[in-house]
Amino acid sequence: MDIVESASEFRFVLEAVLAPEHPHYHPPAAGDQYCYADGDLVFSEVRGVEWVDRSFQKYKDATGTMDLGNIDSLTRSDGVYTAIGDWGRVQIHSSAEPEFRISETD
Repeated sequence: MDIVESASEFRFVLEAVLAPEHPHYHPPAAGDQYCYADGDLVFSEVRGVEWVDRSFQKYKDATGTMDLGNIDSLTRSDGVYTAIGDWGRVQIHSSAEPEFRISETD
């Protein structure tokens, strides 16, 4: 996982598990338990970002790649999304619902 910030957008670059009802779902690859897809969880129309806590510590994932870990919690209250993970806690002020965009390579 990685985090990309710009003036009007906040993105988590990640590998997601897709549920069978997702249009890009396919049976898990040999040796995998789930259907995985690379993509971005995008928050657009961002009016502000507040880092409550932040860590740049990287962890080795199952493939040996170093990344920031997972999103452990994502909640919304009054137009503020709060995301929590090993990388910290961030509050994203956005009037738009986040959107998961599958990478073109999948």
